[in-house]
Amino acid sequence: MKSTFSRTQILISALLMSGLGGCNFSLYQARQKNTGGPEVMFEKVLGGDQVPSFEFIRSQILEPNSCTQCHAWANSYTLTKIYTIPGNSDGSPLIKRLKNMGGDMPQNKAALNNQAFQVLKLWIDYGSQETNRQKPKPSPTTTTTTLSENPTFADVSKYVFETNCSSCHRAGATSGGRKFPFQNYRDVLSQEDSITGEPVLTPGDLGNSKMWTDIIDRDMPPPKAIANGTATALSAEQIDLVKRWIEQGAIEK
Repeated sequence: MKSTFSRTQILISALLMSGLGGCNFSLYQARQKNTGGPEVMFEKVLGGDQVPSFEFIRSQILEPNSCTQCHAWANSYTLTKIYTIPGNSDGSPLIKRLKNMGGDMPQNKAALNNQAFQVLKLWIDYGSQETNRQKPKPSPTTTTTTLSENPTFADVSKYVFETNCSSCHRAGATSGGRKFPFQNYRDVLSQEDSITGEPVLTPGDLGNSKMWTDIIDRDMPPPKAIANGTATALSAEQIDLVKRWIEQGAIEK
């Protein structure tokens, strides 16, 4: 009977049987070697308009890097999500434990390649969702050509407060027991955290401005709101705008 196996299939089988000189080379990895490698696939994810699903993360990152062999939870979306902080990859235990961040995982293996690491962070930063979803479109107000070098309250209000904060920080609204209306300059300048008593804004002093410390601690916008789509994370340009505004004295106009 004439063989129906291709030369590639025969080669892969031979490699798997030989163990590649003692290496534990999985069928998944062998297939990737013959399709341009996972790096190509990860680059498409990073450059595309979709956030990957958990199944993609499990099958293309956790499993190939032996996470599922040592950690049974890595096969379960519900359990894996416990090790993430949706909307905050850098603060997530899953990321902190990786060798890429100075941790010790995966054990007895090299650190994740950079593309896989970035895709994993992307999944968490967009909410650690079980199914794939569309990436939110970037705000048209956050381009370098529109952000002032010497920002005023009007600039910060237009490019940050109105676009990313107004759903919660408006007159009469509460968020976690806190009341922070950002609708006018006097509101922002006179506010204190209703729980801690810290000033929301101290012109010229980032460390004593609750607004700023919440932003850099990634408490605002709330990760939960980012995950469920009711808020959008601040861009690097928006964060820089707030920083410069406070540093330069938080002027009104």
